Amino acid sequence: MAVTNSILTLCSIGSEALTTFSSFSAKVVAKLQQGRFALAAGTASLHLFGSLTLTVLGLETAGLLWAR
Repeated sequence: MAVTNSILTLCSIGSEALTTFSSFSAKVVAKLQQGRFALAAGTASLHLFGSLTLTVLGLETAGLLWAR
C-alpha cells in the first residue's frame, strides 16, 4: 500500500513526474488494490468514453474549420 500511495503522490505533484496515462493507470490500479472494483471500472469507463467523445468532437471541429 505504501508504494501505491507514493505513486499517487507523484501523480498529483505534476505532469513532469508521469504522463497523464500513467497517472490514470496508477489511480485505477490503486482503486483495484483497495477492492473498490466498481469505482475502478467507473473511472476507467469515464476516462475512455470521455476521451473518445472529445476526440470525435475535435475531429468534427477540425473538419468544419478546414471546410471553410
